Amino acid sequence: MLAPGSEFTATIEKPVAGGRMLTRHEGQVVLVAGAIPGERVRARVIEVARGVAYAAAVDVIEAHPARRMPLDAETWLDGPCGGNVYHHIDYGHQLSLKKAVVIDAFSRIGRLDPSTVAEPLAMVASPERGYRMRARLHLRRGRIGFFCEGTHRLCDPASTGQLLPVSLEVITRVAVAIGQAEGRDGHQPGGRARSQPLEGEIELTENVEASERVLHFSLDRKLSLAELRAMTRVEGLTGFTTSVAGVHGAGVVIADPHVRDELRVIVGRTIQLRRHVRSFFQGNRFLLNRLVAEVLARVPDGPVIDLYAGVGVFGVALAASGRTPVIAVEVDAFSVQDLKQNAAGVSGFQIVTGTVEDYLQSPPELASPTVVVDPPRTGLSKAVAAGLVGLEPRRIVYVSCDVATVARDARILTEAGYQLKELMGFDLFPNTAHVETVMVMDRA
Repeated sequence: MLAPGSEFTATIEKPVAGGRMLTRHEGQVVLVAGAIPGERVRARVIEVARGVAYAAAVDVIEAHPARRMPLDAETWLDGPCGGNVYHHIDYGHQLSLKKAVVIDAFSRIGRLDPSTVAEPLAMVASPERGYRMRARLHLRRGRIGFFCEGTHRLCDPASTGQLLPVSLEVITRVAVAIGQAEGRDGHQPGGRARSQPLEGEIELTENVEASERVLHFSLDRKLSLAELRAMTRVEGLTGFTTSVAGVHGAGVVIADPHVRDELRVIVGRTIQLRRHVRSFFQGNRFLLNRLVAEVLARVPDGPVIDLYAGVGVFGVALAASGRTPVIAVEVDAFSVQDLKQNAAGVSGFQIVTGTVEDYLQSPPELASPTVVVDPPRTGLSKAVAAGLVGLEPRRIVYVSCDVATVARDARILTEAGYQLKELMGFDLFPNTAHVETVMVMDRA
């Protein structure tokens, strides 16, 4: 059996969810970071848990043609920046690997065969750089960055290419403004002494055009009046909010905490979606319209129930395109306020405030509705899955950010009498292992 620190040589077999690649050494399963299926590598074991060894490639003996940069062993041993786990792989091959991960999950976890779907699994590509319009960054010891994969060590967010250069510049100005970093001249602005280092999380939200940009700080202490004033002078920031972690009612809102985007729902008809910096929203500026369009194309005329409706990206678009009535269910307070604003003036639209579990306990009687569901990463709870089946929808359009949980839920729905009709993959986060899927299931 392999032990931490030991090295071995093996040929990589296939990708797995999470970004590592699977191989075997003397029968033991090993998940290797920094490699590509088909490569022969020398790897070093980092840890062993429940019989599975976790390793990092330290030398490439036989490289795959899709490798686009030399192996930096130290990066993989220490943990790469979270947005870079596929960065060493040509982008076209990344899509092939993600497609393989989806097919494997539906075959192994869902016990389904995606090859039986009428259309083959398609992967929608994205530009690799500047795609991200929502991000969570971390403030530690005066530095702002992303976490390295599997650690709480910070890495430079610029290294991933996910954020626009203007967004990175704003983050730098913010760090200077609140006394967490030196200015380009090496001094604190205004001659101020460096304040006590802040710890906490920073949520970034900007619109597709990057003309509006808002930050939310969840910190370990209140920002001082001087820090708040300095923040208001940060160029490129249209608003910000702050709160103290774990303290209710300690928030501050400066300027407008919302950003806005227009979506085209049908030819000649657009909708405006407002969202608070703390509301959930899709993260890829380049694929937002395509994702909404593909979901709408798979929803027949109403009635429609939109579960986990968020700010209404699917539900409001459906109602505006004439697929009514639409019932939208959402519990998050920030999202509900945005949802009400976005649905104002849209006919045939009803908002239900509360959890999906509570709603499904006594839903209204609707004749063969279509259900659009975009749950959190954990997928459908047992109560939601049972309630969804009890609705007897004619069609379920399931948008998922986690391939393992959607495959699990596909199996549950299949056992309840639904048939998998279509799968699509959306590469909302290039160079990472994440893949968004849209699954369509019809009642048999």
